[in-house]
Amino acid sequence: MEDNLRSKRSLQKLFNALIQEMTTVAIDDISISKLCTDAGVSRTFYYKNFYSLEDVIFHNLTIQATQYMRASLKYEQVNSVTLFTEFFKMIKHHSNAWSVLINTNHEYLLVEISEKVTQKLSAQKIIDDEASYNFRYWNEFLSSGMVSVAIAWIHNGFEEEPAALGRYLSNYLNNWHSKSI
Repeated sequence: MEDNLRSKRSLQKLFNALIQEMTTVAIDDISISKLCTDAGVSRTFYYKNFYSLEDVIFHNLTIQATQYMRASLKYEQVNSVTLFTEFFKMIKHHSNAWSVLINTNHEYLLVEISEKVTQKLSAQKIIDDEASYNFRYWNEFLSSGMVSVAIAWIHNGFEEEPAALGRYLSNYLNNWHSKSI
């Protein structure tokens, strides 16, 4: 467990240094040596665990997604309101990193991890997958839509609280879904 915890801490330091570096340097121009030095991790750690800098981002987003799912499942009753609310709480908490990823055209990583989350929640029957039976691309639709709303929400300065946004989106999807059947 200690090695796992140490690896997670090293990943977080590496990710934070990468996000900081991406504010001024294109990802293709970032020096691995400088990044590892800035993060206080060894180059061996980087090369042993990651294929690319985007892999560092994806691993960190996976940890964020896992934390999101755990936070969502702590409720006595899990529904679309709680899922959306926890999603937007997570985004607000990680807004600096999300903003950098958005501003450097790495939204596709956000969509990719969101797709994995919706697939996992559907497979576990946590989200209603009735729509997925009727629409083959439901997970892609839902996850890219959530990321698009999140991007607009970040750009608008978090005008709505996560709970209000969660209720609004849940109501909208429920109304839209019931009218489309």
